[in-house]
Amino acid sequence: MRTVINRIFEFVTNRPIKTLVLLLLVTLFLGGGLSQLKIDNNQESELPKDNEIVATNERLDDVFGEKGIILIGIKNPDSIYNQKTLILIDEISEAIKSIPFVISDEVTSLSTFQNLTAREWGLERDPFLKQIPNSKEAMRQLKEDVIQNDEVYGRLVSKDGTFVAISAYVEEGYNQTQVTNAVFDLVSKYQNNDLEFFVAGDAIQAQEIDSGIQKDTGILLPSALALILICFLLALRTMRGVILPFSVVVLSIIWTMGAMGWLGLAVTVVSSALPALMVAVASSYGIHVMIQYYEQVNKGKSKKQASAEAIKNISPAIILTGATSALGALTLIVFKVTSIQEFGLATAIGVLSATVLSIVFIPAWLSILKPTAGNRFNKIDRKLDSLLSSITTFSLKHRHLMVGTTIIALSASVIFGLSQLKYGQDFIEYFEPEHRLRIAFEEFNNQLGGARYMDVMIEAPTEDGMQSPLYLKQVAQFQDYAESLEHVGYSLSFADVIKRINSAMHENKQSYERIPDDESTIAQYQLLYSMSGNPGDQSNLIDYPNQRLKIRIMLTTSEQEDHKALYKQLKQQADKTFDSALTVDFGGDVMFWLAQIQYIVEGKVWNIIASVIVVFLFCSFIFKSGVGGILSIIPLSIATLITLSMMGFLGIRLDVGTAIVTAIGVGIGVDFTIHYLKRLLQEYRASKELSHSMIITSQTAGKAVLYDTISNVAGFSVFILSGFQPLQFFGWLISLMMISSALATLIIFPSVISLIGKPLLNKQETNIEVNTDNACESIN
Repeated sequence: MRTVINRIFEFVTNRPIKTLVLLLLVTLFLGGGLSQLKIDNNQESELPKDNEIVATNERLDDVFGEKGIILIGIKNPDSIYNQKTLILIDEISEAIKSIPFVISDEVTSLSTFQNLTAREWGLERDPFLKQIPNSKEAMRQLKEDVIQNDEVYGRLVSKDGTFVAISAYVEEGYNQTQVTNAVFDLVSKYQNNDLEFFVAGDAIQAQEIDSGIQKDTGILLPSALALILICFLLALRTMRGVILPFSVVVLSIIWTMGAMGWLGLAVTVVSSALPALMVAVASSYGIHVMIQYYEQVNKGKSKKQASAEAIKNISPAIILTGATSALGALTLIVFKVTSIQEFGLATAIGVLSATVLSIVFIPAWLSILKPTAGNRFNKIDRKLDSLLSSITTFSLKHRHLMVGTTIIALSASVIFGLSQLKYGQDFIEYFEPEHRLRIAFEEFNNQLGGARYMDVMIEAPTEDGMQSPLYLKQVAQFQDYAESLEHVGYSLSFADVIKRINSAMHENKQSYERIPDDESTIAQYQLLYSMSGNPGDQSNLIDYPNQRLKIRIMLTTSEQEDHKALYKQLKQQADKTFDSALTVDFGGDVMFWLAQIQYIVEGKVWNIIASVIVVFLFCSFIFKSGVGGILSIIPLSIATLITLSMMGFLGIRLDVGTAIVTAIGVGIGVDFTIHYLKRLLQEYRASKELSHSMIITSQTAGKAVLYDTISNVAGFSVFILSGFQPLQFFGWLISLMMISSALATLIIFPSVISLIGKPLLNKQETNIEVNTDNACESIN
């Protein structure tokens, strides 16, 4: 195997043109996958198909239709009860029916909602705005009618009379871009200074996420590339020192995203971070290769000698760190959340791509180009060398104090920080507070009794079973309990329709707003209701065989701890209330997020364990020493604990964005440890004196760690420009983890090595050299 590796490196340096042609062909092939990339924001596909919540939501879609909803809110700070506003409501309600994919008989507004009135000949249903009121008395009567109708008051029209909603369902398979653009075009025609418009709904949400991903791609990647160019210039200060590592970055992105396209991995909110992430990863490897190359050139080596010697010296460390980083990313497969699993796989592909390109593409070009010494600012380098030397000397001299202080500080941060760490996620918090969708969502939430919901499906054992007075009374009883709970705005079901009809048939007497005792009466009411209105009104509440009924419970809180408590209370009440012959299932968007965060919490625990084990075993194998494995995980463990503790202190939740931080941070941060230990062993074999070896290591590998950290943080800092809050948090948290890992390596590591590293340092020179080479060969 070693012979094969050596022959590959000989081929790269002796036949650089052929090497570059081969790389070009690979790039063209993988680049073809870019056209296959698709954006996917389907939240339902995030969880395992056998998940109870996913299964329930699929049954709900099968029974009641998989329809998206459009919500348009109109706010008049004075009152909506005026001719101008009511005419506008009527016009928009009619115009929205002409939007492609909108189901015309499932538009709900004051213009379409049927107010029930009992007549001798049957049940009369007239829209509230059958005629626009043209007098004060007519306007007063409209307002009174709205207040008297529980299905409208506080649900379609706010209780203070300043906000009104128009909703419309769209067909399955709708074109979200076409629908969203048409809705905003419609609203823009009516914009004026007197009214505010708010557009929301899952049909709009999907397109807003897609637009956010596309916008992020156009901002994050160029920003990351610009920053990394500056970092290359500051660190290497030559044209080739900038262009060659930069080319590796660009090619790594093409290889990674192209591979995603060929493998059918979709671009999600999480994976949209991958191009910017690859900028940080690939730049790190490129810097190490170029620094090693300039060391050889400054020794007077020819272009081929410098390239060959550089790749010989640096490739083992890059291969090892690349393999470890890829394995760290692959530990994300322990999550049962699809977007996180796919992100882990794509990141592993990206890391390996950057590894190959760094040790093949750069040496090939360096074998062609005339050798040029690095243009280093010696004054700055001398000051940096002096600083690193002082830090290392202090760490060695006060090793017990350093280790003890670190343990105490970490223990305190874990106790007080991790204890405050919260978990939970709400899709609307993807967006920044000033985003139009989030503003609209919160407006609906505050004005109309909730914007988040749970769905409860009740299934009878036989057809027409849900016409049973017993079962409908149980539904009404369950709804009464639900509406008594804190954070529940209101609930809606077919039982409400029957109660309202019963009251209307008895002169709107309050005492008759209940479920009739006779099943035939219920069947008659249902027939009257279906004959006097739109079929869509009923299909959203009860299925055609009258066997399955849906209760929608609207919630006024975004806090997942509240959602979890509500679900527990409602589940217990359902067990008490409903007949054993009925099947009760919970679904809806709130239940989906509860299921997802449970997988994230469980996955995070296993991910941390898996990451630590992978790094420990891999580094133990590399150095043929358990001590080497323990030393390797210490800086990463410190950085992980600091990052999680800071999340607790700052109130940053563990969610789909922040869950990936530690796995990616460990994968990248292990680069510091391996480079540091490898250089230390090399220096110690030469001098057999720990202090001297440590100082030289800090001035060489330590300096590379600093440059590496700067380039990584620069790359990750662009995430603060993202339109999605989870990615903003991801960016600065992983930057924090990189800084923590670097500081732990440069400051704490010397103390720890001097205390427990002797077994590793005393390994025979030949064993260490051979084992490292063998490890590299086995990885390749």
